[in-house]
Amino acid sequence: MDHVEFATPGMIESFLNGWRRTGIQRFGVLLGRARPYEKVPMGIRVVVEAIHEVAQEGEVDGLTLGEGVQQEEDEVKKVAGWCRRGLQVVGMVFTDLTP
Repeated sequence: MDHVEFATPGMIESFLNGWRRTGIQRFGVLLGRARPYEKVPMGIRVVVEAIHEVAQEGEVDGLTLGEGVQQEEDEVKKVAGWCRRGLQVVGMVFTDLTP
């Protein structure tokens, strides 16, 4: 990806605020649309429409993904494909280890 946008600022703020309040690390799968990015030769622009947080156990110095994460990710991909906007998994996001 050469350029990432979030459809609404509140989406990423909500994800980060949970971490800011607790100090517990978080991980999410980004769902969105990839399009050509004209400002960069052969560039890709991604617009993130949703963040799905898979089953996880957050800790101050890391996190552990829950069992069945691969199955859950497969379900997320299937649901994303049903969306009118043609969403797909476009990446992942996680909080930093330093609050």
